Amino acid sequence: MKKTETMKIILLDKYLFVSMLFFSSVELVLKNVHIESLYSILNGKLELSIIVLRGLSVIGGVGCFLVFFLVNLFELIQRFNGDKVSNFIYSIKETFLLHRFLKKIDNGKQLMSDSNSVVTRVFNKAVNKSLIDIREDSITVYIKFPRQYQAQKILSDVEEQLKEYIANIDSDYYISAPIRERRGLFFFGKRR
Repeated sequence: MKKTETMKIILLDKYLFVSMLFFSSVELVLKNVHIESLYSILNGKLELSIIVLRGLSVIGGVGCFLVFFLVNLFELIQRFNGDKVSNFIYSIKETFLLHRFLKKIDNGKQLMSDSNSVVTRVFNKAVNKSLIDIREDSITVYIKFPRQYQAQKILSDVEEQLKEYIANIDSDYYISAPIRERRGLFFFGKRR
């Protein structure tokens, strides 16, 4: 059992989007730096560095956007030919809903209340890589298993609630029992 291509694309999209935001913010900051006021302080050594950094941030942002666009275009073409495009959008939407659901529950308490807890951070980091792939006839849910024992215990405690949550948001599918495969927990579903 491996992650599907759609799952890998959704995970890559998250990283590319964050990279695009980073490069855009660096470009905006460097664009607003007044070289004339700093020129007298640093004797002209900063001007070339700012120009080079602006160029690199523009190239990085455009590169991330092109990869983002091409990867999603490839997935949308595949979905258009063999499945529904709306299922790809539902996959992305439900992935973010799953992240929000998993980050907040621990036997009825909020995990985010103790932000200094190492176990909480490890758990949230692992479940933030959870993914959902919805197809016309099946659904696949992948939840990354945390490395620490205490974080694994939290996930195993909410496993039944998680299965119920997935069955509720995707009521058109029969959801199987979770299957642990290496560092991941998989739920599979077939259309009713």
